[in-house]
Amino acid sequence: MPAHAILDDQGERVVYVLEGGVARRTVVQPGLRDGEWVEIVGVAVGASVVVSGNTYLSDGAAVTVAAPAAGGEPS
Repeated sequence: MPAHAILDDQGERVVYVLEGGVARRTVVQPGLRDGEWVEIVGVAVGASVVVSGNTYLSDGAAVTVAAPAAGGEPS
């Protein structure tokens, strides 16, 4: 996943996973890194991880997924 999706929160490495329109703080263990991409342990394969705007979230925050921009990436 993109390295910027992983946050340092009080000494823990976390990401926010979307569950039913809500952001859930999830502790992860970073693994191998290849440039801007990082392997992680702690999130199920196929889970939706917030990669933009994640620094403004807290556990349980309501999230609306933006439509993909012209380049194919959600804005």
